[in-house]
Amino acid sequence: MLVKVDFISVWNSGFEVETKATLNTQTNELTEILSYEGELIDAEGDELEHFEGQYIEFAGKRFSVEETNGKYIANVPKNDI
Repeated sequence: MLVKVDFISVWNSGFEVETKATLNTQTNELTEILSYEGELIDAEGDELEHFEGQYIEFAGKRFSVEETNGKYIANVPKNDI
């Protein structure tokens, strides 16, 4: 099944940039990850330079995302789908 999820990337000591993506619940692969359209600066006006990680929010929980062989895979346990 394909479901829409929030896709969050974390920068500069916790500053979060949120977009949308599509999660394939059978493979945990993320597709259709939208690009962020706003300015990439944190609350202090500093450019976002230090990438710290990425997550999705799905079913009220947050799950980490890893890039593997050019694909984005969410670490969603099968019992949470």
